Amino acid sequence: MDETERWTRCLAELLGRVDDDDRVGLSTLTLTAISPQRAVLGGVADSFWRGRIRRRFLPLLQALLAAHFAELGLPPAVPIELRIGPAVPLPERDARRPRAASRATPRDPAQMSLPMDADGGDGLTGLDPRLCFDTFQESAANRSALAFARAVSETPGARYNPLVLIGEPGHGKTHLLHAIANAYLARPMPRVVCTTAEDFANALWEGIRLKRMNTVRARFRQADALLLDSVEFLGVSPRAQEELVHTIDAVRARGGQLVFTVDRFPSGLTSFSAALRSRLEMGLTAEVGPLDARTRLALVRARAEADGIALDEETMSLLAERITGSARKLEGAVVRIGAYAALTEQAITPAFAASLLAPLFDAAPLARPAVSPREIIARVCEHTGVKPDALRSRGRAGQVVRARRIVVYLLRRAAGLSYGEIGLLLGNRSHSTVIQAERGLQADLTREPMLRQFLERLLAEWQG
Repeated sequence: MDETERWTRCLAELLGRVDDDDRVGLSTLTLTAISPQRAVLGGVADSFWRGRIRRRFLPLLQALLAAHFAELGLPPAVPIELRIGPAVPLPERDARRPRAASRATPRDPAQMSLPMDADGGDGLTGLDPRLCFDTFQESAANRSALAFARAVSETPGARYNPLVLIGEPGHGKTHLLHAIANAYLARPMPRVVCTTAEDFANALWEGIRLKRMNTVRARFRQADALLLDSVEFLGVSPRAQEELVHTIDAVRARGGQLVFTVDRFPSGLTSFSAALRSRLEMGLTAEVGPLDARTRLALVRARAEADGIALDEETMSLLAERITGSARKLEGAVVRIGAYAALTEQAITPAFAASLLAPLFDAAPLARPAVSPREIIARVCEHTGVKPDALRSRGRAGQVVRARRIVVYLLRRAAGLSYGEIGLLLGNRSHSTVIQAERGLQADLTREPMLRQFLERLLAEWQG
């Protein structure tokens, strides 16, 4: 009898011994690894069910595993790791990266005896092996963040510590976080903790409830690399913020690497303590901006190829032009097209995609009036006396900065370019720098009626 059949019988016995309400969350469990040292169960729906299974069914699971896998000689309290999300088949996972059990030996006996998690897990909550540097779509708005993430993955603890990745949901922060963690596992590093800020807080509450705070603190503070996603979640918990401050200090003191993702700059996290904000600000903050049109098209193509969905160039361009805010939303659109095309047995055409994805499209397509960026730059340079090369330089002279702001303003309104595209035109500037330039000009317009009249005249000329 193979492991799959043994687990099927084990799960059937488990479901037969619980209430109907609990069968919903337990029926999705899948065995992905088992040894005398630990068992790994995937398919946990969310953090609620993981906590419920730990609290109510862990002893029963341990007893059933010991009975159904008696030949392995499992201990009565075999550590069980519960992983949120679809279970990755063991052979496929091994082909992508080393298993946690094959990591390098910890540096001292104290680390060897310390479990990473209350249930024996390795701290890699929901880590997705597909989210690596090779699958990340590089663009002007995320190029710097990608470079810093690669540097941190190659020399952990040496530079940029902590590295704080900043951006709105769907721009790729989590992808970079997982890419760093997956790179660490390939080294391998002895102790990597990659999880969400929500799970960090939940672990603290469980530690307090079970009076195991020393174990919980050790899990995070003795990490060689601690990666936390969506740190803004801790804004509602002063206690969790305090714990994170001490955790940051402990990991840095040991030479470990810290990587966080957050949806805004630390100065904007007004619900955070001054101590935590200062810890986030003492490292490197790197913005992960939205994908530009060219990169969105590359993302659509890559996802379609990965899923075996045949999209023509016109359909792919339609998606890239009409879904601009989130990479996740764009990938979801590709999945939706493939699923409905298979269900209805229809050919995928631009018309089919447009009718199916209308709820996902931006409110209106980006306007692209017939005026070239070159013409805009030429007219602004003529008006201001600044040379085009100066606009692309790093010069900060007042006249150059002013001309650059005007160009940004007009490229947005007269050429319909994205912030990323404008950044490329103006010397590979970041997404946030371009936004700041546009805001600066808008402030100038309130004080300078002559400038406002000049711009209105140009826009009226170009837009007919």
